Amino acid sequence: MQLTRLARPHLIASKGEIVNISSIVGQDFAFPNSPFYAIAKAGLDQFTRAIAIDLIEHGVRVNGVR
Repeated sequence: MQLTRLARPHLIASKGEIVNISSIVGQDFAFPNSPFYAIAKAGLDQFTRAIAIDLIEHGVRVNGVR
């Protein structure tokens, strides 16, 4: 998130792209030994959606891979 914030002006100027790598664990799965990992991946999925909505108007594509 920090890096995206810092790179935002350059991404807008260059019509760049962002690809975030997540995991299926962030979906509707529950694993008893890794709740914090699942929370982090779900957060990354939501961040990807939010930043995509924010940057699409500037011509920056944002995608997530699970």
